[in-house]
Amino acid sequence: MLPTEAEWVYAARGGLVDKVYPWGDSVSLAREYANYKGVGGMDNQDKSTSAVGDFAPNSYGLFDMAGNVSEWCLNRKVRRGGSWRSRASNLRLAISTEGDINDRLSSVGFRCVLPWSDNGQAQPATEIEKITWKKDGARMALIPGGSFEMGDHYRTHPVLHDNTPSRDAPVHRVELDAFYIDIHEVTIGKYKKFLSETRHQQPDWNDVTKYSPGDDYPMIFVDWHDASAYCEWAGKRLPTEAEWEYAARGGSIGKRYPWGNEITYNDANYMGIGGADKWEYCAPVGSFKANSFGLYDVVGNVAEWCQDWYDGDYYSKSPATNPSGPKTGEQIRHYGGECRAVRGGQWGHSYYGLPWGTRGQANPRNANDVGGFRCIVSASDYP
Repeated sequence: MLPTEAEWVYAARGGLVDKVYPWGDSVSLAREYANYKGVGGMDNQDKSTSAVGDFAPNSYGLFDMAGNVSEWCLNRKVRRGGSWRSRASNLRLAISTEGDINDRLSSVGFRCVLPWSDNGQAQPATEIEKITWKKDGARMALIPGGSFEMGDHYRTHPVLHDNTPSRDAPVHRVELDAFYIDIHEVTIGKYKKFLSETRHQQPDWNDVTKYSPGDDYPMIFVDWHDASAYCEWAGKRLPTEAEWEYAARGGSIGKRYPWGNEITYNDANYMGIGGADKWEYCAPVGSFKANSFGLYDVVGNVAEWCQDWYDGDYYSKSPATNPSGPKTGEQIRHYGGECRAVRGGQWGHSYYGLPWGTRGQANPRNANDVGGFRCIVSASDYP
């Protein structure tokens, strides 16, 4: 059946509250999310419809809730969503239009709804299980096995500086087994415990404390080998890129961040200060709201090492189940050779480098003031 007007608007909002469009409040981003009058950005259809799903879905995984074709509702004469003929102002969630129910127009279409019933196919959300890992005392969250669309739905970086295609695409479906992951980035306090029980090389603490000055701050100036050594000591490992992104998304579909598609200083620690972000450099772990899986600082603060070698073309050939990365790293002259993957952005990034679909890379010997890590354990390995 057709949706009622109320059902259509509720679904189109995708859980966002008090937002003007399905992606947020910014009309300047409309070309990245919808096909409407004119062309620009991702919108290259001037006087016709685009293929369904050409733009990113909303938080409920629904495509084309703004633009392309306006959609009939069950309420007689009512259409919603705007179309390829519409101005940007008519893409607003609040806009309702009327038309003759006998209209058959190139700018009008529809979608259907099915009333939900207790047929065993819909499961309520459950609280994420958390444990305390004995060796390092870290709190960890159980991330249930499942599948998700990996990659940058919004093509934040459509081309690189040398005009090569984005390394954050194509978006592809990945299935993962369950695992436990640290809810916080590894702190200085926990890293000191590791050092006290091993003969691992000490960092230059003057460098560390300049940017991360306390035991509850993230450990920095650790290269990939340092991070891997800590994981081995703790009986854990680094996450793969796929595991990291799946956990960071927290079950969200088609969004840039855990809270929506726009970011402010009340959401994360990144370049500059303002709002709740009062730190010029690193912030204490857990200073901002967690995602839906209970994980903190998956956006900003410090970039996090992943297990994988980095290959910019890997998404086009990645296995669909439990991808573990390429066998070797891409040789990147700027970084001095083969690179490992890093994710999550950091305190020195502008908002442009923070979306969780964005991939990063670094030489595994590189240790700096913006890099840290967190650990995981496969659920099948948990005693």
